[in-house]
Amino acid sequence: MASDAEEQPAICLGDVALEYGLDAFKENSSGLRLPQAALSALLQAARELHARPSIKVFLEGHVPGRPQENNALRESIGEEAADICKDCLENAGVKNDMTCIGLGSSQGLGLRVRLMLSDEDSTDLGLPEVLPDEETEQVVM
Repeated sequence: MASDAEEQPAICLGDVALEYGLDAFKENSSGLRLPQAALSALLQAARELHARPSIKVFLEGHVPGRPQENNALRESIGEEAADICKDCLENAGVKNDMTCIGLGSSQGLGLRVRLMLSDEDSTDLGLPEVLPDEETEQVVM
């Protein structure tokens, strides 16, 4: 499914860093959770997306590890991370077409979800390329 995202011209709206914790298993089966900075970043993204409902959103889930360590389990966890962010955006009222993609550790980006935007008519969507760094702090595992 990653090829769908690669075929479309896309820009990165931002990265959302997630956390892992044993106590988070109460919330979901992966033990992933959204820290406050991630929730803030997703709410900022939701505000941008409300004004542009025709833009397609690809949520790429990444997990810690080197590209050569990538496997189906890491991709599955990455997809679950993307699903958690998608649920947050939907709860914030985002109606855009959203697709979750689990890329695992194939790009070596750590535990995060990258929001990629695609519009078939234009690659200049008038959105910031990446959210501010203070909102995308990566959690080292």
